[in-house]
Amino acid sequence: MGRLISVVVPAYNEGENLEEMLVSIVGQDYPHKEIIVVDNNSKDDTVEIARKFADVVLNEDRQGASFARYRGFLAARGEIIASADADTIYPRAWLSKIDRYLQGDVVGVYGSLDSNHTVTNKLYHSFAALNKAIGFPQCAGSNLAFKTKYLDGFRARYPIGEDIMLAKHLQKKGPVVYKPEIQVQVSDRRLRQSTLKTFYQYGLNYCSLMFFDKPYGKLDVVR
Repeated sequence: MGRLISVVVPAYNEGENLEEMLVSIVGQDYPHKEIIVVDNNSKDDTVEIARKFADVVLNEDRQGASFARYRGFLAARGEIIASADADTIYPRAWLSKIDRYLQGDVVGVYGSLDSNHTVTNKLYHSFAALNKAIGFPQCAGSNLAFKTKYLDGFRARYPIGEDIMLAKHLQKKGPVVYKPEIQVQVSDRRLRQSTLKTFYQYGLNYCSLMFFDKPYGKLDVVR
């Protein structure tokens, strides 16, 4: 039957994107899965759409994708957790490839991101090259999976940046491997809204999380 994989999807006002994303998860060729959507105080029809497709729909009152994603992690029943985003499309073999590569002593696996936006692709590949050079996994929250038992000791402390902090946590547990053939189609909506602002904010937060273990700026900490 295979190992149960829990797909965790945080969502805030994702009514325009969520259905297409969830359809791509429901249509996976890997049958042994559960879909967990964590609503983060949406004002649109996110919850109604989630209930049509997800096995579990939760709410996280603390605002921030990190808190919502972490809430889903804690609720996961699977031996493997696959982290996903509500505005990303997943190819049919996404979970099968995750199961195939997450074997033996491998703690986590992450794949590549593709976008119709040239700048988005260049941004991702630039950060991937940088991280490879310094020996750090480029684990985007939209395309990351890990064995659930290694979540122990991790918690979301800030509204954003959980993917980088989780990657740092997992790397201490064992091998986190990159498999570019596990590719997903990501949205370029933030860059369409403001390319320079996105570059600036992402760069500042990345550096702050890497070197100081916290995002840039004044953000609330979970006590």
